[in-house]
Amino acid sequence: MALALEITPLAARDLKEIAFYSDMNFGFATTDAYRSGLSSAIARLLDFPAVGPEIKIGQRSVRRIGFRSHVIYYQAVEDRLLILRVLHGSQLPQLHL
Repeated sequence: MALALEITPLAARDLKEIAFYSDMNFGFATTDAYRSGLSSAIARLLDFPAVGPEIKIGQRSVRRIGFRSHVIYYQAVEDRLLILRVLHGSQLPQLHL
C-alpha cells in the first residue's frame, strides 16, 4: 500500500526558504533543478521509507536522508510519510526538531 505524503508547516517553510535562498544566490535554473531533486528524493521515500537511518532526537525516533547540502527528516507513520523538516547539513537537528 502506497504511503500518503504529508509535509509539516515547518518543512513547507524550509522548502520555501531553500528556494528563495537558492534563487537569490544561484539563479532560477539552479533553483529549479535543486527543487526537482528534493522532490524526487521525497518521492523515493514514499516507495522506500526505511532507506534512511533511524536516529533519536530526544525521545523521538526519526529517519534522515541527505540530499546535496540538505537533510530531509521524516517519519513513516501508519499510512503516511511525514516530512518533518528539511535542514541544511550544518544545522543541528536537536535544535530544530
